[in-house]
Amino acid sequence: MREEARTIDVAAGARRAEYGRQGSEPSRPQTPRAATRRKVFSPAWLDTVDGRYRAHLLNLSAIGACVHARCTHRVWSGVTLRIGDRMVEARVTWVMGERCGVKFTQPLTPAELDAATS
Repeated sequence: MREEARTIDVAAGARRAEYGRQGSEPSRPQTPRAATRRKVFSPAWLDTVDGRYRAHLLNLSAIGACVHARCTHRVWSGVTLRIGDRMVEARVTWVMGERCGVKFTQPLTPAELDAATS
């Protein structure tokens, strides 16, 4: 009986992963992160096609960030993230409620990353 339950759980996980790949149900990426993320909680602005929204960075790396903002995000939509006086172009890669993951179109340099997290 236990082996049967395990098989069903694995199959359900595979279906959830497949939905994410097809794009019909946005989900967090299932692959290891390409860059180390730094935990932060700093104010930012998120510019979308619908307007400018106050946001908070929850974590940040050279190639992306986790952002909390009260606005609608669409997976693969382009956004501009304003971190201090720096504007960073990005694409939304996943959405979960008011949080989203963004991938920068150009990576931050180590100096820019340090400045944004200090």
